[in-house]
Amino acid sequence: MSLDRRSKIAPINIILYGRSEFQMAVAKILYGKVSLEDPVSFDHRTRYCNPLVPAAGETLSPYDKWRGVTKPSTFTSGFSYSGYSGYSGYHGSGVRTAEEIKNQIDGVFKGLRSATDLPEVESPSIMTTTMYRHQKQALYFLLEREKQEDYSDNEKNKLTSLWRVRQQLHRHPTYLNVVTSQETTVKPISMRGGILADDMGLGKTITVIALIISTLNRSMYAQSRINKGPSLPPSATTAPDFLNSGDQVTEYDSPPSPTIRPLLPTAPKKPVLKKRLTNFRTKSHATLIICPLSTVQNWEEQFEAHVRNGSLQVYVYHGGQRVSDPGYLAKHDVVITTYNLLGTEYSKECKGRDTEAGPSRFPSVLQHIDWFRVVLDEAHIIKEVSTVQSKAACALTAERRWCLSGTPIQNKLDDLYALVKFLRMQPFDEKIHWAHYIAKPIKAANPIGITRLQTLMKVITLRRTKTQMVNGKPLLQLPPRTDHMRVLELSLNEQQMYKRMESNAKQTVDQIVQENKIMKNYAHILQAILKLRQICAHYALVKDMGDDLDMSGEFNLAKASAILTLLQDSGNDQCNLCFNGSTLTPIVTRCEHIYCPECIKRLNPIAFMLIQKGNSNVSVASELKSEFACPQCTTILRPVDLIQIQDDTEDKVAATAIGGRQTHTRTDENGMLIHSTKVKALMDDLTQAGEIAKRTGEPMVKSVVFSQWTSMLDLIEDGLRENKIKFTRLDGTMQRSDRTTAMMRFKERSDVSVILISLKAGGVGLNLTSAQRVYLMDPHWNPSVESQAIDRIHRLGQTKPVDVVRFIIKGSIEENILELQKRKTELSEMTFAEKLSKQEVMKRRLEDLRYLFQGSSELMKKAKATTSST
Repeated sequence: MSLDRRSKIAPINIILYGRSEFQMAVAKILYGKVSLEDPVSFDHRTRYCNPLVPAAGETLSPYDKWRGVTKPSTFTSGFSYSGYSGYSGYHGSGVRTAEEIKNQIDGVFKGLRSATDLPEVESPSIMTTTMYRHQKQALYFLLEREKQEDYSDNEKNKLTSLWRVRQQLHRHPTYLNVVTSQETTVKPISMRGGILADDMGLGKTITVIALIISTLNRSMYAQSRINKGPSLPPSATTAPDFLNSGDQVTEYDSPPSPTIRPLLPTAPKKPVLKKRLTNFRTKSHATLIICPLSTVQNWEEQFEAHVRNGSLQVYVYHGGQRVSDPGYLAKHDVVITTYNLLGTEYSKECKGRDTEAGPSRFPSVLQHIDWFRVVLDEAHIIKEVSTVQSKAACALTAERRWCLSGTPIQNKLDDLYALVKFLRMQPFDEKIHWAHYIAKPIKAANPIGITRLQTLMKVITLRRTKTQMVNGKPLLQLPPRTDHMRVLELSLNEQQMYKRMESNAKQTVDQIVQENKIMKNYAHILQAILKLRQICAHYALVKDMGDDLDMSGEFNLAKASAILTLLQDSGNDQCNLCFNGSTLTPIVTRCEHIYCPECIKRLNPIAFMLIQKGNSNVSVASELKSEFACPQCTTILRPVDLIQIQDDTEDKVAATAIGGRQTHTRTDENGMLIHSTKVKALMDDLTQAGEIAKRTGEPMVKSVVFSQWTSMLDLIEDGLRENKIKFTRLDGTMQRSDRTTAMMRFKERSDVSVILISLKAGGVGLNLTSAQRVYLMDPHWNPSVESQAIDRIHRLGQTKPVDVVRFIIKGSIEENILELQKRKTELSEMTFAEKLSKQEVMKRRLEDLRYLFQGSSELMKKAKATTSST
C-alpha cells in the first residue's frame, strides 16, 4: 500500500535492549546514521545507557571516549549528540513555541495530586480549629514527604520518591533514579520537603501550622551546639559578636516584642558580650518561616487563632529591637522573619568576609542555626536564583524544607528551578543537570522533557484549585462574588486638563516612535501615560504638566527612584541585559534603564566597585576604564551616571514625599474641598452604606479601598474625614507594629468601616474576610495584582457575599488599560521559552503602546508595522 505524502506522520519510539558488552558495537553501527535519544519510557528493571549522548556536564559521549577522541563529534549527516538539539521522532518544528510549552506545563500541574486521592490526618489536639477535609489530606502529604525514606518498598516509592531499589541475591542493592536513569549502589539522601502549590485562600497557612505541631519535639536539639570545623582557641581568628548591631540579650520584665508568646523563662540577666566563632552552629527544633513583610502579621494571627494559648513559643525576628542571639532564637518553636531581612543579613555577611571561606565581620544569625524546618511563604519571590534573597534562602541549613506558592511557575520554566534548588532535590538542584534532563528537552520539543518534569513534580508537589470538583461540589464553596464596573465621566475642568495632557502625551510618543527611540526613552513614555492615569484618579496627583524626568540636570536618587517606580508599576523592571526579573538592589542609569548588580559587574568591574564603595565621583587612573556603553541604547555611562537603589530607599523616598497627614485636596472660594470624580463616587457609596446601616440598625458594611498610589490614599482620607467616616490605613511606608495596629482596628472595631490599602503593601498575605466590599480606584497594568488583592477578601473564612467595584473613566486611557489587561491575561506572560531578546522586548512594548493609544495616534498605527518587521 502506497503512502500519501500528505498523510500525517506519527512518531515511533524504538527501544533497544541487549547485553551491556554489546553497546559500543551497536554505537559503531548507528554512529552518524541514527540519532539515539533518551527513551520516553522503558523497563526500569534494566540498566539504561546511551553511548552516543554525553552525560550532563560532559562534552564527549561514552562512544567518543571509547574511540579515544578528544573533541566532540560533528556529523555531515545533520545529527548532533552534544545535547538536546531536537527530538528526531517529533515531526515538525525542532523548538516549541512559548504557547506550546505553557500548555504542556499547565497540563503537568493539572495532573498533580488532587484532593480526592489522598488519605486524611486529623488535626493535632492543641489546635482549636477543625480543619477542612482537603487540609487534612494536605497534612498527610506533608507528613509523608518529611519521612526518612528507606527505599525498601517500590510501590510506596512511586508516590514519594524518584528512586527505585533493585535487590539482587548476594549483592548490594542498587538504586535507580527514574528521571535520570542513573544507577548507584550508594543509598540516596532523602529530600524531606516539597512544594504546597494550592490556590490562594485554600488554607496553606493552617496546614503548615498543623505540620509544625504534629512534629514538635522540644527535646530534639536541647542545648546542642555543633562545631563544623577544627576547634580554635579564643585568641585565634574570631568573628565579631552577633550583637554588634546594637541588639542585646537581656532579662526582660515583659517581652521585648508582643509577638513572643509566651515569654521564654530563661533569658540571660546581663547583655551577652562574648565573641562567637563562626564555625560554631546552634541546632534548633524550631521552624523558620520566611515571608513578605505584609504577611508577618497574618502568620501571627493564624497561630493565635488556631493554636491553644500558651502551646507554642513564636518569635518574630524583625525590626531594630530584634534579639540577634542564635541560642535565644533556637529555643523557640517558630521564628518568623522576612525575605528582605534574610537577604540583607546574608549580603552583609558575604561582604564582611576577607576570604570566601573565612569568618565574617557581620555574621548572619539566621545562617548560623541548623533549623529543623524552613518554610518559604510566597516562595516564588526567590524565582531568580541570582538575587541575594534566593541565595540567602538556599544557603540556610535545615533538615526539612517547604515552598508555599499558588504560582510556583510565573513567567518561565526556570522559576521552578529556583524552588528545586532551595529544596536541594538532587541532582536537579544543580543547573547543569536541570538543563540537561528537563529544561533543554522541553524547549527542544523532546517529549521526554515533559515526562520527566511530570515525574518530578508528582513526587514533591501537592496542587489543588478552588474550582476543583470533589463529589460533584467545588473544593472550596465560597459565598458569591459580584463584580461591578462603575463607568464615570470627568467633570468639565478635569476633561480640559485630561485633553491637554493627552495632547502632550501623543506628541511625546509620536516623536519617540518616529525617531525609533522606544528603548532609549521608554520611561518618558511611561511617565506621560502615568499622568493620564493620575488625572483619571485625581487631578491633584499631577504636580506638573511638564517632563519630570529631564536628565539635563543632576542625576540624583529622587530621579532614579522615579524611573524605577515607573518601570515597576508597568511591569518593565527587568534587567536590560539578562532580562531577569526585578532584583532587591537594582542599578538605574541616567539613560533610564535598569540593570542588576551582577550584570553591571560584568559590564565594567571598575564602575561597579566605585558605586559599591560610594565613590562614583572619584577619578581613577586612565588605564582603568570606568566608562562603558549602555547595552540597550549605547549611551556612554560613567559611574556618576549609575545609582543603586537599596532595599529601603523607596520607602524613605515615599515617606518623604507623603509627609504628614495634612489636607491634600484643593478648596474652592468657599473653602469647600474639590474632590475628583472618583473620590466623589466613592464617598457617595460609603455614605449611602452608612445611611442604610442606620436605617436598619445593622452594623455598617466594612469596605477595603485599594489604590496603587499612596498619595491617592491621602486624597481619599480628606473625603472620609469630611464625611465623618472612621477609617484606618495600611501602606508600604508603615512599620510592622503600625500595620498590626491598623489591621486590628479594622477587624475589631465596629465603627471603623473603611481601610485604605496600597496594592503593593496589601496585595498578598493579608486576611480581610471581615470586609464585604472592595473598591479598586485605579486599574493596574497587571490583572493578577488586582486578583490577588480581591482574594484577600474573597477567601477561606468569608461567610458573606462580596461586591467588587471598579471605577473607570469613560473615554480615557483606563478603558484601553482594561483591554491591555485582557491581552496580558490571554498571553499569561508566556515566556516559558528562552529569555526575551532585546528585539522581543521592543516588540512587546510597541504592542502595549498600540493598545494604550489605539485610535489616538497615526504613528502608533505605524508602530504596528514596525512591530511586525521587528
